[in-house]
Amino acid sequence: CYVIHATNDFQTRRYAELEDKDEAEIIAWVAANHRYGCIGDLCMGQGLIGKRAYDNGRSFVGTELNYKRLAVLVDYIAIRERMRQPMCTAEAPGTPESSPATDSGSVVSS
Repeated sequence: CYVIHATNDFQTRRYAELEDKDEAEIIAWVAANHRYGCIGDLCMGQGLIGKRAYDNGRSFVGTELNYKRLAVLVDYIAIRERMRQPMCTAEAPGTPESSPATDSGSVVSS
């Protein structure tokens, strides 16, 4: 596997942090630390680059011919998106959790 990046910035042509690292460690580091607008993966496999880009809030584009492999990345993102949604925790009226005394910050004791 090759990790290739292109830049006009001479300062970022080589990273000492990536020496002697395996593919997964390199991808995680690049996704979190490299300055890029969009990261791409021509043969996604199960979407390691896409997962790390998503985890870091970055743009990603990739191709994969095997829809089952692509589904791994889609499921990964879908699960995390569901985890980000607020849970519905509406309390019934009249319960201590929803009373005005506790909502205003006052202490209610029994």
